[in-house]
Amino acid sequence: MSECYRGSPTLLADMILKTMEVEHMKFRALEDRILVQRIDVKEQKHGNIIVPDSAKEKLMEGKVIAVGSGMKTGTGVLLLLLLTSLSAVASTPAAPSPPHSHAKSYGSGWECDRGYQMNENSCAAVMVPVNARLDSSGNGWDCDRGYRSVAGVCEAIQVPPHAYLDSRGRGWQCDRGYHELRDACSAVVVPANAYLASDGARWNCDRGYRMIDQSCVAVMVPANAYLACSSDDWECGRGFRKVGESCEALKVPQHGYLVRSGNDWDCDRGYRRDGDFCATLTTPPNAHLDYSGNDWACDAGFDRSAGGCHASTP
Repeated sequence: MSECYRGSPTLLADMILKTMEVEHMKFRALEDRILVQRIDVKEQKHGNIIVPDSAKEKLMEGKVIAVGSGMKTGTGVLLLLLLTSLSAVASTPAAPSPPHSHAKSYGSGWECDRGYQMNENSCAAVMVPVNARLDSSGNGWDCDRGYRSVAGVCEAIQVPPHAYLDSRGRGWQCDRGYHELRDACSAVVVPANAYLASDGARWNCDRGYRMIDQSCVAVMVPANAYLACSSDDWECGRGFRKVGESCEALKVPQHGYLVRSGNDWDCDRGYRRDGDFCATLTTPPNAHLDYSGNDWACDAGFDRSAGGCHASTP
């Protein structure tokens, strides 16, 4: 009795020692071993193209020709060999991997050990220069903190006065109160009525001053105005409108009111803005004031046309 398998033998149970005739010879599998005869893979073709051996998918395929009877324990109990059928695929053993390499943790093939890098079909030692160390992959190198890679070596980073190494250690940044200028750190000159910005490399004018050229000039706030939220400009108070560099009082007509911003006016409900006045809004028959209160809309079943509301045609 025999079974074919692909990848690993098709597993089967056989309680008794079994012998089979293979090419006029008898083979016997001992104890917990099995004997497998390899089956050659047929020639592979894709259309009229014959796939060369180097490109074939080389799966191990064979036939179980003998199964051992089992192994006895120290107390003389016979442990029978029990095989279970499972699906599996196995590749032909790959070519020997080069020195300083190991099998990949997933997939097939090999990869170089830590401290070595692939060089064609071999693993060459990673040449780590002075002031460097192996990187996280183990197949390259990184310069130490305070050094940068230049033409395959690690050169010290020249940190100018009033500067410090950045968080990565690959460059430098100026101290607070200094800004970068031609590979050096130049002091930030803060003019009168100004302060250092949060980044420490520039300045902002105080509240009530605006930047003009490289100085801070006081904001001239006219009558009936106040400093804006930006602090470098002004806005008119409620009831006034900005005209040029001054604030003029708004003239709110009869049946009008100041809008929320306080810098303009609108008409009461039932009135419509007409130039500088609020005109009474006249609604035609079969109409009503709309949601704004400054216009009208036709009642249900009527359409607006020719300045009035006319019954809808079916």
